[in-house]
Amino acid sequence: MGRQAGIGIVLLGTLAVTSLSSGGGGELVLLDAPRGAWLASLRSDAAVQVLEERDGWRRVRVEGWVAVGAAPSPPGDAAPPAAPAPSAPMPGVPSAPGGSGAISGLLVALPGMVPPTPGGNLVVHLIRDPGSLDAELKKEEEACHTALAADDESIAALEDQVKKALNSSTNFTEATHRYDRAKSDLAAAKKARAARVESCRADVDTRLAAHAAARALSDPAGRFDFHEVAAGHYRVVATEHVAAVVRVWSLECDVAAGESVVLDPRTAQKGSDPYAGLR
Repeated sequence: MGRQAGIGIVLLGTLAVTSLSSGGGGELVLLDAPRGAWLASLRSDAAVQVLEERDGWRRVRVEGWVAVGAAPSPPGDAAPPAAPAPSAPMPGVPSAPGGSGAISGLLVALPGMVPPTPGGNLVVHLIRDPGSLDAELKKEEEACHTALAADDESIAALEDQVKKALNSSTNFTEATHRYDRAKSDLAAAKKARAARVESCRADVDTRLAAHAAARALSDPAGRFDFHEVAAGHYRVVATEHVAAVVRVWSLECDVAAGESVVLDPRTAQKGSDPYAGLR
């Protein structure tokens, strides 16, 4: 099948094994095997065909379009196969001295977290340049914080109107109508604020994904691992937000050449909360 410039090609294949309940609420995480290597992520409402289900995992097939040049050429026009990538170290095996490092840890529930359970089946981002991420988040969130402050002022004023509505007139029917209108306006204002918070959080999620040098999926107990990590300073971020419940693990560490670092959220250096002020 020939190619034509500017025409998309159909990509139809099996993206083997993925967890369909990542816990983040915004995407499906595709791995090449249960707890295997990261392949890609899809919108949570993407159409997938389930081929097999076992041990809490599903093997799926997805159909979509990619631009010409963004995927391998069709048969008969194929390029020579690329050399296989080096295999990652096995979990628990330290990196060789002078080589790449590793980061592992457990997303235990921190004091005050609701629910008080480990962060299982969550996308864990490995951020190579936390300072650059923080600068972008601060700039983007300023508009969100300003708008939310205005929303809070409006909600406070409407709550005051609700309290005063029933005594706003000696006519009981008129006072009741004013009370009902005030309550309706208050409910609409709170709904609009909640929608703004979700929109701002979605922007944060996009920034986290853009700055991630690598991603992993925590297992049901909250364990995660990164291998082949170059020496440097890193931030590990995992988030979970479902409706009003928001949980964040943001941990920082330094990795030396050949070093394996184990992060305990209860004692590790804390990184900034990407959802700060977006509650």
